[in-house]
Amino acid sequence: MIPYRIVRSRRRTLMAELLPDGTALVRAPARLPEREIERFLRERETEISRKSAAVCARVAPREESEYYLFGELRRHGEPVSPGWLMALYRRELAAFLAEELPKLAGAHGFSYRSVKVTAAEKRFGSCSGEDRLAFSYRLAAYPAACIRYVICHELCHTVEKNHSPRFWALVERVCPDYRERKRELARIYL
Repeated sequence: MIPYRIVRSRRRTLMAELLPDGTALVRAPARLPEREIERFLRERETEISRKSAAVCARVAPREESEYYLFGELRRHGEPVSPGWLMALYRRELAAFLAEELPKLAGAHGFSYRSVKVTAAEKRFGSCSGEDRLAFSYRLAAYPAACIRYVICHELCHTVEKNHSPRFWALVERVCPDYRERKRELARIYL
């Protein structure tokens, strides 16, 4: 069986999420017996293993001195520490957002209250009920077209606060190639 970690909560259903290291993160109801979780994983082992191999093959930087910035592989003269990379990504993404966000919002008639760069790990962007936008510094590793899609996605949430068909129709109107961008965001650049 593939290695896994369990996170229990008040949820009612089981869900397995593949992590970049090839292990599974299982989200499970608080009182569900572990044997049920293992049965769930065994039933999906072939599918999870196939996805795990694909994910591990996509982890791009191969050396400690390599990193991605806006989708381009870069080399640093010495090994890159996580702290150095995070500071670089925060700085670069903040500059990118300062330039692109007002242009995209203005071009499509969106407004927002504020914007910040966060250390979010599970999502690239978010929009609060008060139209405050937040973007994960990790986006700086991805191509500019993908970052623009995430910006458009969050701007669309200032109008539609959910992922309804109306929301996706708005996203498609603003970013016609969004499906391609979503696929690219599934690659691992970190």
